[in-house]
Amino acid sequence: RGGLIELFPAELKVVVPGRAAITLTPTEMYVLRVLMSSPGQVINRDQLLAEVWNDNENNSNIVDVYMRRLRVKMEIDSDKPQHILSVRGVGYKFLGK
Repeated sequence: RGGLIELFPAELKVVVPGRAAITLTPTEMYVLRVLMSSPGQVINRDQLLAEVWNDNENNSNIVDVYMRRLRVKMEIDSDKPQHILSVRGVGYKFLGK
């Protein structure tokens, strides 16, 4: 649970206030769970690759692909995210409010 946003891993759902429950794929759920486990803290790309994909190669854009998918599902305007923020050159940060 990150602020007002609630994640239900067993059901592969996330609830954003004022919206219907959003269904996630298993991988989307893992990515979001890693982000939500440290709200407000930057999670770097390597950490996400290691925790979600067991991958230590930093030549993949899979992290960016999944962040985009989550933003499209969760954000009112995916081009101006309020919950999943990019920290240029470092990684991503989750804000639950």
